[in-house]
Amino acid sequence: LLLRHRSVELLLFAYRNKHLGTVHSTDSEPVLHPKAQAVVRHLNENYHQSLALPEVAAMFRISPHYLSRLFKQTTGFTFSDYLNLLRVKEAQRLLRESEDSITEIALQAGFSNFSHFGKMFKRTVQVSPRTYRQEYREAGPDTQERGKLGEDFTTEQGYDFARNAAIEVLAVVQEVLGSLDRVKRVVKVQGFINATASFQEHHKVLNGCSDLMLDVFGEQGVHARSVFGAVSVRDNLPLIIDSIFQVEETSRAGEGLMTEAVRGIEQFAINCLKANRLEIRCDARNVRSAKVAERAGYTLEGVLRKMRRDSTGELVDMMVFAKVRGDEFE
Repeated sequence: LLLRHRSVELLLFAYRNKHLGTVHSTDSEPVLHPKAQAVVRHLNENYHQSLALPEVAAMFRISPHYLSRLFKQTTGFTFSDYLNLLRVKEAQRLLRESEDSITEIALQAGFSNFSHFGKMFKRTVQVSPRTYRQEYREAGPDTQERGKLGEDFTTEQGYDFARNAAIEVLAVVQEVLGSLDRVKRVVKVQGFINATASFQEHHKVLNGCSDLMLDVFGEQGVHARSVFGAVSVRDNLPLIIDSIFQVEETSRAGEGLMTEAVRGIEQFAINCLKANRLEIRCDARNVRSAKVAERAGYTLEGVLRKMRRDSTGELVDMMVFAKVRGDEFE
């Protein structure tokens, strides 16, 4: 995860540079400009192909200069930096999961020039592709720290763990929403700290997460929070953190955004939390939510009768959709 953090920190660095301490003119482009969102989606789906700013601009019928400016305002990245980051992330995956040569991986990830690939990879990950693959194989696929605060780890180490967990949370938010611009504020952060009975600095550990939220979002990062000590945490992880965000509303029904959100959260649960089973529960009367679960590949397991109360206090049935680790997980 440490190497993944370096890529995510680049994203957060760009976001901070864009928003904090910057005065925006009243005639600046709106955050969710549909052209920019369409271009981002196109890059996300086609980064492995040859893509150049002039050709992409022509495809979307706008000038290269306008696209360059609009893209930077919307994402915080230049067109080329964003494209290179997508390609480096794919190269990281291939280096971990395949036996292909580094030259082949560069081409598969979308780099036509091997020298440029090496330069971009090292700039983003801080090590060469060869070293990255070697370190991954030596460390094994699971490099997650495990143990208790107050016994295996210090408060300072716990602070770093909480900060890294916050980075992972924001990576999922970015992937699901397409841009951190859509976060209006951080509502709440909650932490469960795996600690000894005598450990008393749970709040200082959670500061690692809170400080990052403030660093990234400024005043919008001020949040309510709660922290609990736990004698046992799944897989003996040092901590578990969850967060609630208020996001900008959009009127984009029918574009599959909820399905994309489910898949983004699913990938986080599978790859980072090592989940073996995922559930989606929704009001049995909510046909749209059921369709989202079905489109995301979840199977209806049953209906829980009179399971919860709705906003009027009426007891309602809940549909339970599930997916288990195995062939169903992408």
